[in-house]
Amino acid sequence: MTTDDMPAGVQGAGAEMNDEVALLVRLAGTSGPIAAERLARVRTAVYGAWSEECIARQVKTRRRRLTVAVLFAAAASVVIAVAIWGIRTPAPVRTPAPVLVAHIDHSTGPATGSPGPFTADGAVMPGKTITTSVGTLAMTLASGVHLRLDASSTVRLDSATDVWLERGAVYVDSAGAHPTQPDGSPISIRTPAGLVSDIGTRFEVRRDGAGLRIRVRDGEVLFTYANGAGVRRVVAGEELFSKPDGSDRSISRRAIAATGSEWAWAERAAPPFSLEGKTCGALLDWVSREGAWTVTFTDSSISEAARAAVLYGRPDLLSGLTLAEALAVVLPTCGLRHSIDINGHRLVIERETRK
Repeated sequence: MTTDDMPAGVQGAGAEMNDEVALLVRLAGTSGPIAAERLARVRTAVYGAWSEECIARQVKTRRRRLTVAVLFAAAASVVIAVAIWGIRTPAPVRTPAPVLVAHIDHSTGPATGSPGPFTADGAVMPGKTITTSVGTLAMTLASGVHLRLDASSTVRLDSATDVWLERGAVYVDSAGAHPTQPDGSPISIRTPAGLVSDIGTRFEVRRDGAGLRIRVRDGEVLFTYANGAGVRRVVAGEELFSKPDGSDRSISRRAIAATGSEWAWAERAAPPFSLEGKTCGALLDWVSREGAWTVTFTDSSISEAARAAVLYGRPDLLSGLTLAEALAVVLPTCGLRHSIDINGHRLVIERETRK
């Protein structure tokens, strides 16, 4: 093979190689002239080896570039796939846990609603409506307020501090309340005639065809007219009555007692006192609060021992009994008896005399 037979793309490099080979041959010297045919074979062999080396390097370079390109393409494919997957598969939406508005403590009859019926130990969620028929219902709101429904009543619990009274009556005891907002009312009772806001008290709100009646047992409430005409303060021992139109001329007031038949339904609606392991003093404190009585002992020497006496009995022993009936059942087991001073709103405890 001669340089004339070489590909045109490498003849320039071949010419440079010829000069280098000729120089090496001259430097090596010869014992005589080298035949032209022999010199051509040497040149061809050297060029072939050099050409193969160059081609091999070019092939390796191309393979390396191809490998890198393939790797880049694969990485890009993974990134694109992840991006597409992220777009097509949105993160799961977390549903917030339901908020408990109230816990049912006690029921003396069926109470319906949605979902219903509502029974003891049941939970009430926001916006639920509860309707009683022949019985009463007692519950504790998440705000700590105790709320009781009279028979034939309907309420909607919008929140732990906001109750809509559709019909019937509710009794509120906010002694253990913890308002959700500083300086906020523990509970508000809404009616078409106006808004009743609690200021730390026990009170009743009753709505019927004749109008709206507010009775305050202790503490006080604020009544805000629905028409924005003003605000009325109702204090302990007072009843405010408003006709349906809610006008100033329709408002009347009168004094009421903290004890008596006006509060009988609320006392019956209270969850029964559980005797087992409790003291007689705890029972007397419960009766005092539910009946709005002041407990006194005829003999102060028996007070401490009587209050410390431990009671025993099944949890439902006092269920369905009035306060006076509950005392008549329990006090004799402690060697005591009671009497009620209606005029003085006192519950008098004395030692039982044996006949």
